[in-house]
Amino acid sequence: MKTSPVRIIVLLITLSGCSVVMAARGERPPDLSAIRPGVSKTETELALGTPDSTIQHQHGSTSIYQFETDNEPSPGRAVAHGALDVLTLGIWEAIGTPIELATGENEILVIEFDKDDRIVSVNKSAPKK
Repeated sequence: MKTSPVRIIVLLITLSGCSVVMAARGERPPDLSAIRPGVSKTETELALGTPDSTIQHQHGSTSIYQFETDNEPSPGRAVAHGALDVLTLGIWEAIGTPIELATGENEILVIEFDKDDRIVSVNKSAPKK
């Protein structure tokens, strides 16, 4: 059974799109404006989510939060990936997907809380590659 070139083109176009979806969805960074000394742990978790780890100590606790920055949703980037997918019959995905995977930086916040679960200090650690 022979497959027509049109079917192959349609199949390639419909199977591609990973870079398009990744660019369109992106990931919005958390709003860090509320993260400052005196803020409760509950408010902190509303802004940052659940910490990756928490260490209890005699003066309170230290929590580590990880999140991604510099990867906001971009309709323009998604359209560009889509156009390149169509022009290259899906071959662009071999380049576009790794580009999207490399977009963004992982940030780490180390936050110390007192015994009343209020922020004492916030330290931004080096980006995790």
